[in-house]
Amino acid sequence: MKLIKLTIILFILSTVTVLGQKSIKGKVTDSKGIPIPLVNVIIKGTAEGTVTNMDGLYKLDNLKPANILVFSFIGYQNKEVKVLDSEVINVTLVDDATQLDEIVLIGYDAVKKKDLTGPILIGQMHSLK
Repeated sequence: MKLIKLTIILFILSTVTVLGQKSIKGKVTDSKGIPIPLVNVIIKGTAEGTVTNMDGLYKLDNLKPANILVFSFIGYQNKEVKVLDSEVINVTLVDDATQLDEIVLIGYDAVKKKDLTGPILIGQMHSLK
């Protein structure tokens, strides 16, 4: 009899856990409506997340209504959105030109100016054209 009660309690608890979780999908665009690929979509306070595909689309599973999604990409302001009861969360990221002043491009990567070690060459973008 105890085994049956324990089984029923475990079933109810697992059902409640599954019912409290959901999937979210959406699209990330810029202020002109152009999709942004490779945007980081992270569940705040965790290391879990995904990136948008080439069409700016993403999908995350096993989210709780209390979760907050953080959308981030170089050159744009980060945006935080609470999941709540949403199944689709479309986000528009706003340009942040001040972030671009702090980025240094190197032959194969990009780093922040403060993290750079070694010699650098400073040039103007118009001189590269």
